[in-house]
Amino acid sequence: MKVEMWADMVCVWCGIAADRMNRAMEQFEHSDDVELVHRSFRLLPDMPEGRSWEFGEFMTQFRGYSPEQAAATAARVEGLAAADGIDEYYVTGNSVGNSTLAHEFLAWASDQGKHHEAWDLVFHDNFAERADIWSVDDLLVFARRLELDEDAARAALTDRRYKAQVEADHAEVLAIGGQGVPFFVIDGKYGVSGAQSPEVLVQAMQQAWNEQDAVARV
Repeated sequence: MKVEMWADMVCVWCGIAADRMNRAMEQFEHSDDVELVHRSFRLLPDMPEGRSWEFGEFMTQFRGYSPEQAAATAARVEGLAAADGIDEYYVTGNSVGNSTLAHEFLAWASDQGKHHEAWDLVFHDNFAERADIWSVDDLLVFARRLELDEDAARAALTDRRYKAQVEADHAEVLAIGGQGVPFFVIDGKYGVSGAQSPEVLVQAMQQAWNEQDAVARV
């Protein structure tokens, strides 16, 4: 069974959702037979590439929030992450922007056999370290940490070799009705939207598993 998770590493809910999905996989009794696949969605594809905005600045400048509303939103998300046991999860002072190039890096790293490691690392460092992800040089840091060939990573990113794949991922989830992220598709049939609890995700996977099993027995 396949579980697809569309996400953006600058989505403040997606880092929490990724952690919850990982815990759901640990709890699901058939997880050895489940393929978890991360897919790319860009919250801000129309923003200029190569630059970023601090979260509060972005929310006030582009989303019409007051500084107080932006701070309250950041505090709420950070509080939920803390309640989930995520020790370091920073929205305040973190940056957001067009993440296309970072998604291209993740697509390249996936082709090098580091799919889950790359997504987990970028999620972690973005929210725990406020790591920059906006330039080729920023992303080569991740290649180094994943013990991947930095020259090959630079070439793939400079050539924009994976841009079409990232755009296709984004278009696919819109075509099936996903309007934002995090968004899960389970067994190609069931959509689950939002940063749902591990228990909800396990229930959804169990339902899909039971139906798949019933069909196999017919």
